[in-house]
Amino acid sequence: MFLHLLWCGWVLLGWAVTRCRRLLRTLHIASLIYAIVIELVPWPPCPLTAAETWLKARAGIEPAHGPFLVHVLDAVVYPDLPEWLVVGCTVLLKQWVLLEDEELSVCAEHYVLSMLRPVWGR
Repeated sequence: MFLHLLWCGWVLLGWAVTRCRRLLRTLHIASLIYAIVIELVPWPPCPLTAAETWLKARAGIEPAHGPFLVHVLDAVVYPDLPEWLVVGCTVLLKQWVLLEDEELSVCAEHYVLSMLRPVWGR
């Protein structure tokens, strides 16, 4: 999985280290083309995905089904966190943002009150 993350990092952010380096620029462009082709063409899965699935099966771990990016993004977008942690972090972030901008604070308070009005029955 770490190699997958490195590969994705190279494909997405490799442009930052290729400046004035002809060999790296060529490798990065080839990596981009390969990544696009392997996603668009219905070939066998990515070699890293095949190796990861094989190693997980040998270790007795249920391998993830589907593309690597879908698996990772699903874990990022829908984390398996306790509800109290998500709500607490959201409240802290809201307070921090609202303390930075007083106009936004007033707007947010009116929005929240208008959302709660049907619940309160007013």
